[in-house]
Amino acid sequence: MFKNRMLPILLAVLLCLALASCSVFASEQSGEDGTALQGTAGLAYELSSDGESYICTGIGSAAKTDIVIPSTYKGKPVTMIGNGAFYNCVTLTSVTIQEGIRAIQDYAFRGCVRLETVSIPGSAFYVGARAFELCSSLTTVSVADNTQEFEKPEEDVRMIGESTFKGCTSLTSVRLPEEIVLLGRRMLDGCSALKEITIPAKVEAIDEAAFAGCSALTTIHYEGTVEQWNKLPKGMMWDLELADCTVVCSDGTVELD
Repeated sequence: MFKNRMLPILLAVLLCLALASCSVFASEQSGEDGTALQGTAGLAYELSSDGESYICTGIGSAAKTDIVIPSTYKGKPVTMIGNGAFYNCVTLTSVTIQEGIRAIQDYAFRGCVRLETVSIPGSAFYVGARAFELCSSLTTVSVADNTQEFEKPEEDVRMIGESTFKGCTSLTSVRLPEEIVLLGRRMLDGCSALKEITIPAKVEAIDEAAFAGCSALTTIHYEGTVEQWNKLPKGMMWDLELADCTVVCSDGTVELD
């Protein structure tokens, strides 16, 4: 009789424990909007010198071809993707970088020849030199506006470095966020499939050969005025090999010779 009475109680307790376990697991795996918090399992990290944050340093033991680099790891923020972290990682096909990452360092994804899409958050104030150079399958780059109150770096500059997308021969369109102030030297050099790009009015300079070899580029969407475009400092050969390209400004157009 005692056993018969206890059995339903034990089953109820076990069910409650199971549900609690599922609830904890779900809270660890996703945020309020359902976005994974832990990122792709197996990625490699290194604790920063001050011990306050982590740097993502590479693919580690991760087996996925589409990876998510998270904003937190072991209870601390992930603020950076390190130098050469995914250099020549030929298995990658897509990368999503969560809000909170502050910098993508030099050579971070150079030579990832199967990488097709990249999503860069608004919190990233620096995309380093040659970070995506020779990613020959890359077709889409999304660089978000900074819609949250992230603390800006001391230099207060959001920029894309030298040769960042050089040789990305499948890249067809790029939209830059409004906070970008400098387009680095040879930033899009050799992007022969690029057809259009959007440049914000806050850009203060286009460096040397930034669009060299972008032979398919027909439209530059510039969010400032014609007068602002004409006054915008441009480095030597910034438009080398551009042909039949029109700059569409907020109040008119400019035909490039």
